[in-house]
Amino acid sequence: MKILHKINLLYFTFFPQFVFATSTAILPDGIARVTIKNSMPCVYLSNGKAIARITLDGAQRGSIDKNFLLQKGNSLTQCVNYNKNTNELKYDTPYYIYINENLNESLRSSHLIKFCISRNNDILQLVQINDNAMETKCSTEIWKPQKYYGGLFGWLEKLKDSVFNKDIIEYK
Repeated sequence: MKILHKINLLYFTFFPQFVFATSTAILPDGIARVTIKNSMPCVYLSNGKAIARITLDGAQRGSIDKNFLLQKGNSLTQCVNYNKNTNELKYDTPYYIYINENLNESLRSSHLIKFCISRNNDILQLVQINDNAMETKCSTEIWKPQKYYGGLFGWLEKLKDSVFNKDIIEYK
């Protein structure tokens, strides 16, 4: 065993260009949803499970744990308000919300919602985010749930959603 360890050490010392690490990106899965309720963004999970933790990034940062949620967020009618004060909302600025079903889960296993809030004549509207390599900015397209169809059976999942979840658009 010690010899194998030494061989690995020598290999990585002389050939460091072959050593790299990867991590899985958190991509939209279509389960986390957002709507406007009482002039505030309100989040929920479409799979019927309650929200245990909400982590905010982008326009605002912070987190809300289950102690404050009390078995909410499992449906549109039980959605969790993003904020309590409309004066704190930032318009035309990307919001990223990570939602966990379990407090013990890491951020990597969370559901992601990406959106912007636009305000036109005092009417709030959720819009899509345009992501590209150079910059991230808000679009004028109405927000819809997004889902990444990757992996070996992504095409099959996309076909299923085209029949049963017609409101989901493909994340590209």
